[in-house]
Order: sequence, then structure tokens, then C-alpha cells
Amino acid sequence: MSNYVPKLFNRVLHVQLYGGITNKMSQKLEKVVSSNYYFTNVHLIAVSIMSGGGSVYEAKHCASVLKDFGRRTSAPVYGFGEDALMGAGLVLLTGLNKCYLNKHTLTGELGQAFSTFGYKKVLKKNGIERTTLSEGNLKNRLDPSEDLKLEDDEWVQGILSQRAEEITDSILANRR
Repeated sequence: MSNYVPKLFNRVLHVQLYGGITNKMSQKLEKVVSSNYYFTNVHLIAVSIMSGGGSVYEAKHCASVLKDFGRRTSAPVYGFGEDALMGAGLVLLTGLNKCYLNKHTLTGELGQAFSTFGYKKVLKKNGIERTTLSEGNLKNRLDPSEDLKLEDDEWVQGILSQRAEEITDSILANRR
């Protein structure tokens, strides 16, 4: 019986990160793990992640905070993908010491999207005239009261491509 007693005192810190990966999430995580008083005997940090995406920067920051805490406590940080992991959620998961998914976890969507709607016809139909005063050539970019311009479309496509590439590169770098 005495051989089993020490195993009862092994501690697993379970962190649940659900929702969009945001600045608020990373600040809260940083606050929790910096209060080292409650986590003196941690042997494993298990992180459950379910996220539809968010900020790649914040995902990297969360992974860094968790791994730093793991180094301070000499505990490995294992990530577990729950129901869905998209974009920044994958960056966070793959940034930990080990990551696990089951075959039912919805993963993927490394691409990016931008949605907007135009209400030019609604304004015209209701006799509403919109006026914009600005200084600079690009201040009225993506104006929903105007038709989408080709150069604006190309600009947004470029940004979305860069963001998708950053996510892919981050995941590949984390898994090397």
C-alpha cells in the first residue's frame, strides 16, 4: 500500500482554453500561472483547447506562458484538442511540448476570411446620401457604401494570404 501513497500527491494542472484566442485570454492565463502559490507540486500541465481561431500572436504568447510555467515547475505541457481547433487554436496546440488530437476533433482551416456587405443600393433606394471627409488616398478603403474596388480586393487578398502563411509557418516551426 505504501508504494501507491506518493502517487496520490502527484498533481496535474488542467487548464481549459475555450473560445477565440484573444488578448483577454492570454492575460487571464498569465495571471493564473503567475500566482505560483497554488501550484507548488505540479508534475504535468494538461491544456484542453477548443478554439475556432483568433490571434496568432496571442496563441504564441499563450504557448510561451504555459511552457515557461512548465520550465519553472519542471512539468511538461501537454495539449489536447477537443471538439474543434482552427487557425490560432492549432498554433497554440502545436506550440506546447506534446499535442494530442482524436480522430473526431475538427481541425484545419488554416485559411483566412474577410466578410463585408455593401449597402449602396439601400442608401440610394432610401434617398440617403453619404459624405466622407478624409485626408489621404486610402482612408476610404473598403467603404461599404461604394462598390468594392479591384485594388482593395487585391489588398485584402494579400493580407489574408500573409495571415494564412503565418499560421502554416508557425505550425510547421512548432512541430520541428
